[in-house]
Amino acid sequence: MTLTMSALPLAINSDSVMVIVPVHRTVAKVRRTSSNCVLNLSPLYLLQRIPLKVSGMANPYKRLCIYIALASITLTHATSDELLRMKLQDAVDAVQQRLDIQGVSVAVVWNGQRYTPCAGLSYEDRPITDDMVLAIGSNTKTITSIVLLRMQEEGLLDLDDAVSMHLPPHPYINSTITIRQLLNHTSGLGEYAGGQSYRDSVLANPRRIWKRDELFAMIPPAATAPGTAWAYCNTNYLVAGTIAEIVGGIPLHQLIARYITTPLQRDSMRLFPQDSLVGELAHRWLGGRDASATPMMAEWSGAWAAGAVISTARQYAEFYHRLFTDGVLSSTSMSEFTAFVAPNSYGLGVRRLTVGGQIVYGHGGEIRGYTSSALWVPSLRASVVVLINEGPGTPAAIADTIVRVLASHTTSVQESADTESAFTYPARVYDITGAYITTVSSEEALHEHAPGMYVCVAANNQRRTVQILGHRMIGIREIRRK
Repeated sequence: MTLTMSALPLAINSDSVMVIVPVHRTVAKVRRTSSNCVLNLSPLYLLQRIPLKVSGMANPYKRLCIYIALASITLTHATSDELLRMKLQDAVDAVQQRLDIQGVSVAVVWNGQRYTPCAGLSYEDRPITDDMVLAIGSNTKTITSIVLLRMQEEGLLDLDDAVSMHLPPHPYINSTITIRQLLNHTSGLGEYAGGQSYRDSVLANPRRIWKRDELFAMIPPAATAPGTAWAYCNTNYLVAGTIAEIVGGIPLHQLIARYITTPLQRDSMRLFPQDSLVGELAHRWLGGRDASATPMMAEWSGAWAAGAVISTARQYAEFYHRLFTDGVLSSTSMSEFTAFVAPNSYGLGVRRLTVGGQIVYGHGGEIRGYTSSALWVPSLRASVVVLINEGPGTPAAIADTIVRVLASHTTSVQESADTESAFTYPARVYDITGAYITTVSSEEALHEHAPGMYVCVAANNQRRTVQILGHRMIGIREIRRK
């Protein structure tokens, strides 16, 4: 006899039943001998032995079915959570081994739960753990942008201010460039960190702490006129971070603490080396060798507002989740933050791209021995952060896999709920910032909205997240053509 079970496998004999929580959703083979019924499953977690003194029920098969049904009812949620935890760990293990990644720390915040699968090593005999700190590289740009948006909310500056309002003249910085053009990479500035003199200086003296005027002296002539083209450029964030310090009157790492890490209680997120390290820094690897013995002060102080933040994956994922759900920015600021410009769909320190078949908002990062990917998945309301301690690295491959696992798990968990309680209209429609847009009377009316991500709330408080593209609408549980 074969029983398909989604909750608890059991071992049962004539006197008692052993209740066990599974790690894997499985099909249990029930073998009957002359005196008992046995379910052989592995790996399992033993909970307790329950006596079987059920009046009028001598058949052990009947008892088995009763206990399986009761266990399924009481532990479905816990088992689903454990199943997802297992799926995520298996996915991270598989990609880490297939791509021979040194070490990876992943964090997912989804549906009120935190998942932190890790794989690989910091160094010999020291596994990567979820409380280790790694560098997030250019994901720092997201943080710098949020600082400036918060300063705008307080009336300290305006993103449409010309840089000449806050900076002294520079031969290669057009005075009409706006702060907004710095943050969305449309300033036309040349790359300070791309020149040979900068690279040679970093390698020649890795303990060097760069001064701001030394970095400004390395800015080359402009590549294009302001506002005429998009080009990713670290100089934009060197200038933006400097403006934040001048206007704010305190160093950038203190501004980050004021606006982000202190109110959100994210103590591992630090602008290094301006701020001190909290926790264990994972060893960094370059070209297959442990490069942790070589100082990184020159690299970090040179990257500064463009790429010098360090963090645990868990705390950065929690920050990312709160950024998109918890009012870190006002609704007006969030609209500016996610105002994407062509051709790379880049906002203010954040991009819109497709990962794992889902439209996501996020950024990547790399800084000599560390690589990263941070994502917000609106359709799943999940944040995903992947930190790797090697360069070059492949965090995007792991992020893609994680998003696919979440989407698959969401569908499998919610399909049964759909059959019991279909979404009903009319429904209130909100954008991803939580701002109310309108009320629609039917799904057909919802289809008429402009492309974007929406949250629909029915009269009975049912919620449904949908994403409308030019030719289709993607829901958490469905894809429907227009």
